[in-house]
Amino acid sequence: MEQLKIDRLTPEQEVQILVHQQRWQQIVLSTERVNRQKAIETMRVTYAVLGEREPEFIFFDSPYSALESINIRKTHLGRKIEKKLRKPLQEQLESQ
Repeated sequence: MEQLKIDRLTPEQEVQILVHQQRWQQIVLSTERVNRQKAIETMRVTYAVLGEREPEFIFFDSPYSALESINIRKTHLGRKIEKKLRKPLQEQLESQ
């Protein structure tokens, strides 16, 4: 099957990009509590579709409490999270 190459967007498509950027920016910057059950259900479906093993789902009340949990638990999961997230989270917290 041949893939189509798009050289440029229509004006309507460019407007839609802005609409979607604004929508996702609002979601990302939201301070509302997450619907944990909906998040878990969504991730379960995602992992099932990808054929991947479902991970353990852990929620925290804040980035700081996530860092504290990493410091306390130092499990394999904690080390993996720490490796990827500790520095960016700590920098973000310190800049506030």
